[in-house]
Amino acid sequence: MKVFYIVGHHAVGKTYLAEQLTVKLNAVYFDCSTFIKLAKNKVNPNISTTEWIKAGKKQFGKNFASDMFCEMVEPFIKNTKSQIIFITGCRALNSIKNINKHFHFDNFYILFLQADFYLLKASYETRGNIKISDKEFKKTLHEEVKRGLNKIGKYVNRHTAFCSNFTRQENGHLIINEVENYINLKLIK
Repeated sequence: MKVFYIVGHHAVGKTYLAEQLTVKLNAVYFDCSTFIKLAKNKVNPNISTTEWIKAGKKQFGKNFASDMFCEMVEPFIKNTKSQIIFITGCRALNSIKNINKHFHFDNFYILFLQADFYLLKASYETRGNIKISDKEFKKTLHEEVKRGLNKIGKYVNRHTAFCSNFTRQENGHLIINEVENYINLKLIK
């Protein structure tokens, strides 16, 4: 079984890419963020996900969110027949390492998606049906960096044997083909 973490900033196209590749490659796909939000809403829908995770880390330790994710998806992973798993929603390297440790994923890859600031912002506005200033969007991106996205980027740049950067252009289909080719090469090994 090979696991591919698809990471990057909000609105870079992680979910779209994972959904497209899941169908093309007969894979299984999990979004950490979705599972974490489901758990939070079940326990305490009246606070933000960020506040809930912060409180959980204080009470249960730094791996609270990734531990919760692992517990929720474990039955699915144990019973999957697919040889490929895509995981999105990890914003910290520690989360990826914790998930790998929990499931004993030895064959994992990190695919780091990037895009131009204005393409990201336009996608973010379209997805959320909102308009925000450049300053507000920079703040959103900065929050992701503070959570650890930049550490993942640095890790990817240092570990090119099992990590790779992909840059999304206006036409997202180009990146799908590029990533699919990369994955097919990794499946051969």
